This record gives sequence, C-alpha cells and structure tokens, in this order.
Amino acid sequence: MAFGITTYKMFTVLVFLAIFCLKMSLQACVTSDKDTTICDNLVPVNLPPNMTRVYINIFATDIYFSVSSFAHKSWRNVKVLDITAQFLETYGHISVQFGSMCFSPLYELKELRMHGDKITTFKADTFLGVTHLKVLQFSVCRYLKINNLLEALFHVNLTVGTVSLNDVSSATGGYLNISSSFYKLLQKMKVGNLCLRKTVFKMKPPQPWQMKPTFLKALDISQTTMIPFNEFGIHKFYDMVSSFLQDLKTLNISSIPVQFFLPHNDFLNNKTIRKCSELSHALIQILFLRIENLYANALFRLPVIINNTLLNISDCRFNLKKWHFKQNKIQIFNMTFYLPLHNEVYEIDFSYNKITYVSPLATKSAKSLEILNLKSNELFQMEYLPEFNDLLETFTILKYFNIAENKLSHLPQDIFRNNAALEIIDLADNKLTTIEFNLKYLKMLKSLNIARNRIKFLDGKALADLQLFLKTRASAGSNHSTVIEMAENPFICSCESVKFMEWIITFVQQHTGRKYLCKMENKETEINEDSFYLAKFSCYRATVIICASVASVIFIAVAILLTKVILRRKRLQKVKCEQKLFLKDFQRGVLTEQYLCQISYSSEDEMCALDIIHANLNIVLTRKCRCKREIICTGDKNFCLGRPIVNEILRCISNSCVLVFVISKSFCESHWCEMELREAYEMDKPIILIFKETVKLSLMPKLLLTLFNRLTRAKLVENEGEYTLIPEWESLGESIIKLATEKFVAKQSNLLYRLNET
Repeated sequence: MAFGITTYKMFTVLVFLAIFCLKMSLQACVTSDKDTTICDNLVPVNLPPNMTRVYINIFATDIYFSVSSFAHKSWRNVKVLDITAQFLETYGHISVQFGSMCFSPLYELKELRMHGDKITTFKADTFLGVTHLKVLQFSVCRYLKINNLLEALFHVNLTVGTVSLNDVSSATGGYLNISSSFYKLLQKMKVGNLCLRKTVFKMKPPQPWQMKPTFLKALDISQTTMIPFNEFGIHKFYDMVSSFLQDLKTLNISSIPVQFFLPHNDFLNNKTIRKCSELSHALIQILFLRIENLYANALFRLPVIINNTLLNISDCRFNLKKWHFKQNKIQIFNMTFYLPLHNEVYEIDFSYNKITYVSPLATKSAKSLEILNLKSNELFQMEYLPEFNDLLETFTILKYFNIAENKLSHLPQDIFRNNAALEIIDLADNKLTTIEFNLKYLKMLKSLNIARNRIKFLDGKALADLQLFLKTRASAGSNHSTVIEMAENPFICSCESVKFMEWIITFVQQHTGRKYLCKMENKETEINEDSFYLAKFSCYRATVIICASVASVIFIAVAILLTKVILRRKRLQKVKCEQKLFLKDFQRGVLTEQYLCQISYSSEDEMCALDIIHANLNIVLTRKCRCKREIICTGDKNFCLGRPIVNEILRCISNSCVLVFVISKSFCESHWCEMELREAYEMDKPIILIFKETVKLSLMPKLLLTLFNRLTRAKLVENEGEYTLIPEWESLGESIIKLATEKFVAKQSNLLYRLNET
C-alpha cells in the first residue's frame, strides 16, 4: 500500500515537472536583426541594447500585460510592438489580458499592432499614458469586443495616424457602430487613415449638427459587411456617406455589397449626361469628383455592359488620379467620356474583367495617363477593328501598358505611334506568332514581355527590325538598353530559325540570364551553341552534316586556340616593348613630362596624401622605374615661388604623365581642386581617383561625378589607425605606368601620322 502511494506521488511530480519543462521550452526570445527581438510566450524583463521592434507571440501560456511588464528602461526605445495571441489546440486555452496604463512606459512607441483570437477586451484606462501612435492595428481579432475597444480609446487623449480594424469581432456576432460617437472618436484621435477590411459595421444616422468633417484622408472598407439601414432611406444614407467621405483622398470599396452604392449593373448603359449637374447619382459624384485614389474591385457578380453612353463631366471639379476597377465582369465599355481639360488621371486598371470591346473615346481625355492595365480580358475580339489601333492614340506620356492574357494574335503596326514615353509593355500569355507592331516609336522602352505566346521564331523583317531597334537602344548607353522577355514560347530549332537562334544566344540570353528551350526533331532542347550548330548544319545532307560538323568543330577549336595563343604572345611582347621604351626615355629625361605622376589633394588631406599615398607610391614607382630623381609631383612642393598660382598648376599638370586625385568631402568643396581636375581632363591626361572616404554623389562636382561613373577607382581603408589601399600599392603603381605608356604610345603614333601626311 505504502509503495503504491509513493509511486503515485512520484508519478504526479514527474508529470508536473514535464509540464513545467515543456512550458519553459516554449518560452524564448531571439534577436533576428540588429533592432528586432522576437519572443514566444514571454514578455522579457529587459531587452538587448538598441532594440526598437519587439514581436511577442503567445500561444501556450497566460500573460497579463501591466505597467511593470515594460518598466525596464530598455523598453523606452521600443517604437514597434507587435502582439499575436492565437489559440492552438495543441497547447489548449490561454488568457491574454491588458492592465491599466500597461503601455505607458513605452515612451517612444509609434506602432502598436495586435493579432489573434485571444485579443478580446481592454480596460477603460489600458491606453492611458500613450499620447501618439502612427499605427494602431487590430487584425484577425475575431473575438474582440469592438465597442469595448472604442470605449477604452475614447477615454484617453490619444492621436493616431492610422487605425486598422481588420477582420475583428466576426466570431462574436458583434458589429461596429458607425455613429456620432464613432465620428467624435475619429475627430478626437485625428485619424488620417482608417482600415475596416472584413469588418461588420452598421451606420447610424447622426444629427446634421453632428456631421462634422473628420481628419480622414484614406479609408479601406473592402470586403466589409454592412448591416442594412432599415431606419433611414437611401438618400439619407448618401448624405451621411457624403459627409463622411468629403475630405478623403484614397478610398477602397472593393468586394463590398454593391447594392448599397449603385442601383444596378447597367447603371451607365445607354445613358446621356451632358453636364455635371445631370450626374444625379450622389455617390458617383463623391467617388469620381472628390476621391483621388479609388479602388473599386470585384463589386459586381453579374456581367456589366456600358454601351452607347455619353458622359460629359468636363465642367465638374474632378480630382480622381488613380482608378482601379478590376474583377468587375465588364463586357463592353463603349463610352464617350469627357473629363475636365486639366485632369490628373495617371493610372487606370481594368484588369481581370471580361472586356471584349473598349472604346478609345472612353479614356481619350485622360491625357496625363502613365499607367494603363488591361490584363486578363478578351480584347482579341476587337484586335482587327480600327478602334483597337487608336486605343493609345492620346497617351503621349504613357509609361506602362499591360495587355497580357487577352488571347491576342495580332497587334496593329502603328498602335504605339504616339507613345514614345512607354517604358514597359507586357504582352505575355497571348497568341502572338510574331512581332508586327512598329518598334521605332518606342524610344524609351526598357522592357518588352512577350513570354508564353505562340512564337516559333522570328525571321525576315520582324527579326531585322527588332535587332536594329535593340542595337540603336544599346548604342544610346547602358541606361537606355531594352530587355526582351521571351520565355516559354514554343520555339523550334531548325534550318529556318538559324538566325533567330543566333540572336537568342548572342543577345537575349545575355540580357535576361534565362535559358530558352526549343523543339528540335520532336525533342525539347536548350537553345545554345550546340543546338545552333545542329540547326545550321541541318540545312545540308545528313552525310555532310556529320563530316562537316566533326571537322569544323576540331578546326575551329584548334584555330581559336592557336590564334589566341599567338595573339596573346604578340600583344604581351608589344606591351612590354612599349613600356620598356617609355621608361628608358623617361629615365633619360627626353620626354616633355618631368614627373611620372602628380598627386592632387585638398589641403585638409595633406597629411594623408603625403605620409600615406606619396610615401608608399614613391617606393613602388622608384623600384619599377629605377630612377633616382624625383618622379612624383605633389603640387605646392614643386611650385616655383613668385609665379602665378594658376600658371604653376598648369605647369605641374603638363609636366606629369598621370594625375592622381585624392577624393574627399573637402576636395569636392574646393574650387582649386575642381580647377585642377578640369584642367587635367581638358589636357587629356590619364586620371586615377583614390577615395579617402565615402562621398555622396550629390556633393561631387559635375565633372567628378562623370569620371566617377566612367573610371575604375581605388579606395583608402582605415583600420585601427592603419591605412590600406584597395587594390594594393603595387597595382596602383602598375596602373600609373600602363596609363603613362599608353599615352606615350598614342603621342608617338600621332606624331608619325603627321609626319607621313606632310
């Protein structure tokens, strides 16, 4: 009996010990970044130094947040606090509570975010002591008592830039009351951005004297559920919404019940509106005439047809700049739309609809348009109509055009005739078999995406025009190159596509870094040098292909190898000979240049230039040149006293083979240093830049910035008082001699050329 009791007690102790160890193993904090700490089931008493972002994940233990939770001084620097409290069946029920003034010790707190089912209630004074937040976010808090939260916020003097109530209270059956109290709270907190995504709310009509403007500039009510307003009519609802939205700049009404805003799907079908006063629908006036950024996606469940409609609002005060109208099942968009002359619409997104026809007159007056997205529609049904050719006619500053996933097999030749500013064209996932449209108009094109079409190969005029266009763009400089994306097209490798394959290998792959596949004799293969030669030789008979391929590969390989070896040896011998001749003439003093290089620097960098650069460089150059006289000019030291400064600067530059400039912030601020750099550049002297420290591009003079972007350069790195050069001093010395030699050879060649002409 006693043995059984003892065994039971030991077993109980072991169970409790195991549970305790399990919980302890789930409590840990890690530092994921230099300023971020992530904790599981634990609020640390103190934080590592310099922590400004703290993430607390609660899933296996009860936590009570009180003033003492954040009392340690290390919490005072925290700017972002993110708390997630989520029920997991593995660990069972947990409780998360927030005490009085629990966040008050967080003096620098700017963003407070809470997530999870276990965020439920707050005391009336929980937020007391917090005066300002940039972001206050509650997301997926399905058991949150929303009105309890609002009451807690109402009792404190707190201003918030952004309030997010994303998918809250959905499991409790509660809803958010949009009433006079909510208006007052928004006004009191000076909320600029409000997000109510996936939240259930009910609007209660306040009295007219209560409809004061708020500070709201952005509102997101996408995917929300609105409880029907039985106690007041639609016109009262419009007046209320109008008051609520009057100062908004950005509004997201995506995926909301459309019946609250629009009467029916064909509300703009077969309509004629000749002036702004005839636009009787109050909410349409709010959405299009006041809002600047409107996101109205996935509103309609049934097809929308807009046909034979005239909408002239050119006399309206029109503020809309960005309009997203995606996933709305639009089939026909045949509208003549007149906007005010100086409208600022720059982005329109009609993607993921079912548009079969869109009239150019619908967007013709949006002349400031920069982004047009028509992705995933059915515009193939109008590709041969004249209107399709005029679709982009008025968009002279259009930069982005997406018409992917439209089953297009044809694009009009001159569709881009007025779109010289276009930078990105996306034609992916269509049925194009070639490039028919004229590329010469696209002078700013950076990216052309024709991936996943039906292009087997480009030949003839299409390939020639494309190669000419890309060559022209490349010759304009690296900032003007164009990338062609052609992946996942059904390319074929055959005798007919040899030129196309060559272009893919030599150009497209070099710019995209992708590997492209093709069909060769019913087998999929990579487009590379091997498949290119096979396709090329497939133009001959089978026996000739075998013999010629083996012989040519061996011959070419040997020839290339021998040619490279011979040319390399000759080139090395020539360089050594030229360098030897130069150093001999320099040692004898027969050159016009007295110094091998000149070190130019700001007076504030004199110690570094003389003690570090001059000392090390002099050792290297003296050893390489075997010259006992002074071969490095340092400006002031080599000036002839009593002569004009400018004349002496020019003399020293003229008497130096290579100019070495020590770049620093003080160098960029010195007009004398800038003059020396300019004179060296105008004398066509070889220039080497050594950066003593990091210098912002905005501080560099224009000529220095040009040389910075054009020339390779060296850098001085300080480590514990010791300076090292990257690359090494030996490399710097070799570079100076090579540059000086090249300049010497160029002078000799020019001299011989003049003698031959005379």
